[in-house]
Amino acid sequence: MDRTKQPGGTTPIPITAAPGAECPGQGQVEQHLAAFDQLDFKGWNDRDWELFRRLHTDNVKVVGFGQATEGIDDHVNWAKAFIAANPESKILAHPIRIGADDWTAVTGLMNDGTTMATIARWENGRIAEEFLFGLSD
Repeated sequence: MDRTKQPGGTTPIPITAAPGAECPGQGQVEQHLAAFDQLDFKGWNDRDWELFRRLHTDNVKVVGFGQATEGIDDHVNWAKAFIAANPESKILAHPIRIGADDWTAVTGLMNDGTTMATIARWENGRIAEEFLFGLSD
């Protein structure tokens, strides 16, 4: 995968693809993408499980990596178990951010060099469904 980098640096330049500002719902897409940044860069990276909970619905359904969770407690327990097994795990950047209506798709560049993608469906500013994928070069 070709990662766009800033001149002289190693941080990917985020690319956001979304309908134009004149499209209905574009403000909602921008809010969802900003919330997703909070989820990963604060909730995940800082292990702020209360923020993590607030950004998902109580009955969130998450599928990925051969597993599925139902409900926020199940999802938080999965996340904590993942962190226990991978304590250094951090998300460094969201190089690709796409949104339309109630859906977003975001790639996350991890500190171990891997990239994952998350497709999310939102309800009232919170993730109701989440699909996780590991990407390889």
